This record gives sequence, C-alpha cells and structure tokens, in this order.
Amino acid sequence: MQLIKFDPLRDVKTIEDEIESMLREGWSWSPVIAPLFALDMYEEDNTLVTEVALPQFKKKDIKVTVDSGGIEIAATHSSDEESKKESTRHYYRQESRQDYWRRINLPPEAEWAAASGEFKDGILSVKIPLNPSETTKSVDIK
Repeated sequence: MQLIKFDPLRDVKTIEDEIESMLREGWSWSPVIAPLFALDMYEEDNTLVTEVALPQFKKKDIKVTVDSGGIEIAATHSSDEESKKESTRHYYRQESRQDYWRRINLPPEAEWAAASGEFKDGILSVKIPLNPSETTKSVDIK
C-alpha cells in the first residue's frame, strides 16, 4: 500500500463546520472527551478493510460516507430514561449522549465508489476494492 502525504488543509472544512455548528447551537456547547474506539485498517485480497468497534451504537445511529479523499464515520447514540414514583412524588430523568466521528484518508488506488459496509455485533466493517494497477507507471527516459 502506498503512503499518502499529509495535507493539513484537508480538515479546514471540517473545522469550519464544527465552528458553525457551535455558533448555531449557542455558547453553552462544550466538548466532551470521549474514548476512541478500536479501529483496524488492513488490506485483504485487493480490498481495503476498515473495522471500527462501536459498542452501544445501533445500525440506525451510524452514518458512513466515502469519497476520493477518505472514509468518514459518524455515530450518535442517545438514551432517555424517566421514572416516576407517585407515592413519594419523586421524579427521575436521565439523559445521555455519545458521539463518535472519525475521518480516515484513503490511498489513491482505492475504488471508493464501490465501497460496501456491514454492521454486526457492534463492529462496523467497510470494504473498498483496490486497483493496484493504477498506482505506479513506468516512464521511458529519452
């Protein structure tokens, strides 16, 4: 697999989107430090396989987008629990939210338009075929 040169300007749009989101939602927004979930990326039979452990998330909570630059994985899980005890006039409400977002660069030989994904037992698996024939070209020197 070919190494990809780091481009610091690639994530500028993402930062702009996060700032706009923060301004839209108001100044009460504060970042939550969340654990990074296990991520594994490897090549198998000319296919790039990306596996992410997303426990506590459901299929409907996860959004995966793929373009020529990379894979973007976003997941949001929220739960709402309420209990009432009429005899003691006790009310209880608990809300929780967990977010995950990650963007991973793709090698140039990845055929991102043919990507497929599967979510099973808390593991998200995204497979992207690789076309190794287009990665290098021999140049005749005259």
